[in-house]
Amino acid sequence: MAMSAPLTEYEKLRLENMKRNQVMIDALRIDSAKSEMHHLYAGPYANRRAGQWRKEDLVALRRSRRSTRVNPTAEHRQGIGSSTSCMKPVQPTLAVEHTKQSLPLATVCIRGSSNTDLLSQLQDIDENAPLSSLPCMKKFSEGAAIEPSRFSLQKRDIARVVPERITSASFLPTSEHLFLAAGDKLGHLGFWDVESNDPEGDGLHIYRPHLMPLSGIAFPAFHATKVLTCSYDQTVKLLDVQTATFKVMYCSDKEEIVSAICSVPGNPSCVFIAEGPGCLKMLDMRENRHSLNAEAHRMTINTIDVNLHSPWLVVTSSTDLKVKVWDVRKLDNTYRSLCSLSHQKAVHSAQFSPSGKAIVTCSYDNTVALANTSCKQQRFIAHANMHLRGVSSIRAIWGWDDRFVFVGNIKRSIDIISAKFEIECEWLTSPLMKSIPSRLAVHPYRPGLLAGCSSSGEVYLWSQ
Repeated sequence: MAMSAPLTEYEKLRLENMKRNQVMIDALRIDSAKSEMHHLYAGPYANRRAGQWRKEDLVALRRSRRSTRVNPTAEHRQGIGSSTSCMKPVQPTLAVEHTKQSLPLATVCIRGSSNTDLLSQLQDIDENAPLSSLPCMKKFSEGAAIEPSRFSLQKRDIARVVPERITSASFLPTSEHLFLAAGDKLGHLGFWDVESNDPEGDGLHIYRPHLMPLSGIAFPAFHATKVLTCSYDQTVKLLDVQTATFKVMYCSDKEEIVSAICSVPGNPSCVFIAEGPGCLKMLDMRENRHSLNAEAHRMTINTIDVNLHSPWLVVTSSTDLKVKVWDVRKLDNTYRSLCSLSHQKAVHSAQFSPSGKAIVTCSYDNTVALANTSCKQQRFIAHANMHLRGVSSIRAIWGWDDRFVFVGNIKRSIDIISAKFEIECEWLTSPLMKSIPSRLAVHPYRPGLLAGCSSSGEVYLWSQ
């Protein structure tokens, strides 16, 4: 048997220290105190074996709605309208199987003093201020008096029009009444009567005609009270004031989303819509069918705009990095555009100028581009348009003439770009604007009235 090696001096010293420490622990009675404390405070799980739990022993942990990806209900949302008002509980409106059917206003009403009040106001607009007596296009000279430095924002001109992130907004095209319509990512459609004199209300009416993001709002020519909406739920719906219903005007037979809509100047019966991955259609509302079907892009069309002076010219922007100008009179099976403009990343807006001689585009590649209708003389202006989670894509729009372009800024402001000098010449900032105004709208018949729409559902109404 092999003999063990003798201990070294270090190992002998280590054994002596261990014996001395053990004597000290025994004197303090630490082990006995530990067992007594465990017996007193063992709790309800002391005698449970692994995997054996009683139902009453389990305690539900608090989880934030954001971490569990649950949308907040109406009771947890902030008040709609002014910052001090409270939103009434939202009742379930419609089921998924009903979204492709015509719906009475009463069944989709979320908030408002009464449906009768809204309908009577819209009927009053038709009777006392018919659009047939108004011009069907913006005049180039109307914006001559617009000065960017004169814009201001008042506290009374701020309202939360819809519960969720605004995806589309537009003013009713009439000079007699100041109405704004806005849609959000959950399919709500809100109406804000800015000049409401109702002492008991705030001029807000909210409906939910769709169950998915409301992607566009349009008004047929000469009809301010006929509100067309399109949605990712594959439908186009019309608010019919006479029957108090949201009528289904179109439903995708291929179960594709409807991503954009635009009315045709001078033609109250037709609208352009974008369906699925790049399909451009002209919808005839008299027969509820499309008379034009063109594969315009390879990916989703984000916006459609029609030239006010040449209604046969249409410009589209797409996620496939392209902006294309079309002559709908010459569309054939080749689907060849008149011209195109390219960006480095997805393009989320393209719009003709009020004179019809220029185009402005806005892309995720952090540029705003200006060009003529032949897509020549392209000028790219640096602007932060990057994608932000929870924020609608930033879009650039023209003002009331060809001098200025308005675009939201991620620093919670609105930038004004001079089309002539191709630089940012003014910034609309205010401590009252607490969210990014990613979607903008200008009033077609009231120069100097600009709406900035945010992802919180708020609308900031700038005026001169």
